[in-house]
Amino acid sequence: MDTEGGSAMNEITNEITQVSFTKAINNIRLVYGAVKAAGILPHNNDYEDFVQEGLITYALMIVANPRLTKAEMDKLAFRKIVWQSIDTLRRQKFLAEKTSYSLDDGFDHEELTENAADSDKMVICMEANEAIDGLNNVEQLILKEHFLRGKSLKDLAKECDISIQTIYRAQKRTRQYLRQYITV
Repeated sequence: MDTEGGSAMNEITNEITQVSFTKAINNIRLVYGAVKAAGILPHNNDYEDFVQEGLITYALMIVANPRLTKAEMDKLAFRKIVWQSIDTLRRQKFLAEKTSYSLDDGFDHEELTENAADSDKMVICMEANEAIDGLNNVEQLILKEHFLRGKSLKDLAKECDISIQTIYRAQKRTRQYLRQYITV
């Protein structure tokens, strides 16, 4: 019943021991430093995800390289976390460009009003059409695909190769922004 992906994940989680993860957590300043060196600051929406990935990477490095001294391990783990974070940022940038929606391409007034079932929803959609400029690419994607077309957030996350936490945070920001925009 275990799929290939599932068994690979089990192998990874079985490799991380409680001791290695505790060592990684005890040296979390290194992880914060590596994430910062990659150009990711605490105000970034995905900051916590990068730190968690860094901790997991560090713990895996401890298991994979038990003979390294602490100084050697720290140096190697720091570089790996930086590289991994930069690669993730590049992938996110590529996907954002790939899935970017301009007002002309992604949100036309007719489509918004077609999806409106009643007059209240139509008014909200018309006001939302005017508010699109204030949303980033992921938030525009959520507005169009999730709120208007009913696509699940899980499907959007898989389709765009974005973490589900990032999608949920973007959904929350989109709702807050639209509420603020509509009530003004």
